[in-house]
Amino acid sequence: MAGRAARRKRKRSITLPGGGAVDQPATQGSRRDLEPTEAPQLAVYSARIRHGAPPADANDPLCATELGQCILALTDDDKLADLRNAWQALSAARRNYLTRIIGQTGDAKGAAFAMVPSKPPVDLSFRIDLRTPAEKDDAAKAAWEAWDAKIKALPTPMHVWALRGALQGFTREGGIWRDGKPTPAGRMAVVALAMVAEK
Repeated sequence: MAGRAARRKRKRSITLPGGGAVDQPATQGSRRDLEPTEAPQLAVYSARIRHGAPPADANDPLCATELGQCILALTDDDKLADLRNAWQALSAARRNYLTRIIGQTGDAKGAAFAMVPSKPPVDLSFRIDLRTPAEKDDAAKAAWEAWDAKIKALPTPMHVWALRGALQGFTREGGIWRDGKPTPAGRMAVVALAMVAEK
């Protein structure tokens, strides 16, 4: 008499002509080959090290962008917080403007598709924003225009080009960070960001 496991296995097997049997392929829920082989943070960490980030700084959020890596490499500890805050605020203002006013995120994936922001049914954050969508749009536009005015006020076109290139990603891959160190354009972008942060 066959055991319960053998009967279950027999049920799951496919009978072939000639009396042979093979196991059925695994269903979606039990496939082990689709599970990630390593933790996502470990994959990000190793990718950042491959692109030249020092292992001590590879978990820093600034390493997510090439300009962030340049900031870490070129900035002293006393000015690092100011440049970090300026870069994060500038990037957030641009992304918020693109999402709310233009209707696109600016990322390459899906850049050809317009995104219409929809109001979430429930706000899960701890802070509740009581502004209307029109007021949020006005605030996003004003924040980006303030940063844009600071960028336009930079002393030379090279400073403007370097910072806009780092922000908008048109310096091509390796344009401001190559072989584990900043390029001249990367150095120029960090200097431009420092000037913008001081204004």
